[in-house]
Amino acid sequence: MVGGDGLIARALTADLSNASWHVTCTSRRENLLSGWLHFDLKGGVDNLPETVLDQTDVVFLCAAVTGFVSCANDPEGSRHINVTKSVELGRRFMQNG
Repeated sequence: MVGGDGLIARALTADLSNASWHVTCTSRRENLLSGWLHFDLKGGVDNLPETVLDQTDVVFLCAAVTGFVSCANDPEGSRHINVTKSVELGRRFMQNG
């Protein structure tokens, strides 16, 4: 789960865990929950730990700049994360199969 600490990702993680899926979550935040991995999409996909690329069967891309104010105040920056980097990350996972 890329971007595992958002509202949608938390609900999805709980449902998947209840269905006996092994879920690994990433967060850009520094105070990580146990078992989470630090990954900030802003820094680019090359910062994603290789173990995530090698050991992942299904990916849920939930990382994004959210909130109207944040996006309105920095439309270029939010587009960079929400479109450019998200597409780049999706492509990287697809290349890995």
